[in-house]
Amino acid sequence: YEDYTANTLVSPVCAFVYGDAQGYWFDVMNQYHGMGNFLCWVSVITTILYFVTSSDSGSLVVDLIAGNGQHPHVVQRVVWALSEGAVCIALLRAGGSTALSSLQAISIVMGLPFTIVLMLVCTALWRALKLEAGDMKPVNKRTDWTMPLYGGIFDVIEVVLSGGCAPMPPVSFIVYFVLGLFVPPLMLNRAMLGVSAKGEAESKVVQMMTTAASAVFLVLFVLFHVMEVAFSGFFGYAWFCYVAFAILVAVQRHGVRQAYKIEGSGPEDFFVSLLLYPQVLAQMVVQLQEVPVDSGNAKGVDEWDTVIGSASPEAKSEETGSDIKTW
Repeated sequence: YEDYTANTLVSPVCAFVYGDAQGYWFDVMNQYHGMGNFLCWVSVITTILYFVTSSDSGSLVVDLIAGNGQHPHVVQRVVWALSEGAVCIALLRAGGSTALSSLQAISIVMGLPFTIVLMLVCTALWRALKLEAGDMKPVNKRTDWTMPLYGGIFDVIEVVLSGGCAPMPPVSFIVYFVLGLFVPPLMLNRAMLGVSAKGEAESKVVQMMTTAASAVFLVLFVLFHVMEVAFSGFFGYAWFCYVAFAILVAVQRHGVRQAYKIEGSGPEDFFVSLLLYPQVLAQMVVQLQEVPVDSGNAKGVDEWDTVIGSASPEAKSEETGSDIKTW
């Protein structure tokens, strides 16, 4: 046993203080004989510079957001920097290291939803590069969704935040969203009928089977979640059914895009159907109330209006400009 006893004069690592987890780095720096104090001061200075520059960058971003993308006066940036510093001081004074640990945990947890934001940024960058390379038509020369994913019922939020300055969305858009949320098989069936009326016909058997399958998958999704309360192991089956339902919706959205020559891709159709299926269903039904660009008037408005329901006067009066775009 004596042969394995560590000599602290040779290996000072054994002299580390177990309770001082924050001081391990300085213990390592002190291993360099004659330079330990100097390296500790360098570590402190570089750490301060790191946090100061990070805070300065954060203040700049928040300042630009608050200034609607414009560079406001430097005083406003100083105000934001002082506000961030005051929040940090308040957290440390109130909770000490516990508050700091909670803040670190929140930062890690928020990384998952931010991944979705990065996916949207990658899609936007891909579109911008295609536009610059000439592989995609400009905004004013291509066909896009009549109701973007951020439109419809979400325009109500803009109306509230703008104090009523923004226009209200058509009532039909809100009704379609509610129907898509509570009775999605009905909206999916209307979308399939609308695509058939545009010349992209599917057999009646396929339409009926798709509608029935979507209803079954949704019922099983809810049922398996209920069974999870009494029995374990049904959680995975429930989400499998939901993903299957999202695939059915994505396939129909792809068909609508093909009929109207709308820019997009299969992965986009799947993920928007997975994350926001009520808005996707409403978007398809609204789009099918428009005449396809290359239809040659083979299907008139009156003919397919009888299939999916005539567009409301509000929807017809709200002509969507070419500057309203979606994915």
